[in-house]
Amino acid sequence: MNSAVKNVLRRVRRRVNQSLGRDVRVPVQSDCNRLFLGTEYGGWCICPDRINANSVIYSFGVGQDISWDLAMIEQFGVTIHAFDPTPKSIAWVQSQKLPPQFHFHEYGIATFDGTASFTLPESSNVSFTMSEAENRRSAESVQGQVRKLSTSMAELGHRRIDILKMDIEGAENGVIADLPNWKLDIGQFLVEFHHVIGHRDQVRQTAQAIETINRMGFRMFFNSPVGKEFSFIRP
Repeated sequence: MNSAVKNVLRRVRRRVNQSLGRDVRVPVQSDCNRLFLGTEYGGWCICPDRINANSVIYSFGVGQDISWDLAMIEQFGVTIHAFDPTPKSIAWVQSQKLPPQFHFHEYGIATFDGTASFTLPESSNVSFTMSEAENRRSAESVQGQVRKLSTSMAELGHRRIDILKMDIEGAENGVIADLPNWKLDIGQFLVEFHHVIGHRDQVRQTAQAIETINRMGFRMFFNSPVGKEFSFIRP
């Protein structure tokens, strides 16, 4: 089955789940140019307008797929600041031959500065999480360094982020709830939510996080066929 057919089926399945209240329902809120970069698994959709070699790009959550990061470098000549505190990701990045525009930082994003406990759910072999919901069925635990986004920006000398990408395995809701406290200058926000389809509490938490993103002035311009990856822009 090719990707186009799979995406049609995914969208149909999503509409059914949305009608039953088993998934978030968010209409497209902004009409802008769209560009999808990276693999089907690790890719993201951005608005390419005003993105150039001087744009500041933060990529939280690397895992073992940096296809989007490398495509951004190739397409626009940007510098990517990538972040991941987990040992498997760090080891994988260190084994790669990477362009000089790719800068890797061995810490993650959180609502505090310090050390956090990450666990490896039984359903994954690389994607560690801070999420308590995942922790209850974890198989492996590690410690990793984390920073608030405001701390990272101050340390790296940035006053604005043109694109913030965040795939942090279930910890996104807490970080999103904290972001309005800092009044940061962010152009586009790409985020993967990790609610379980049909789990009404988790679906509700994702809906609340999207409401917070909207209150910060962002509007959604893309949602993946799977329904987990969202792209927002400040018009």
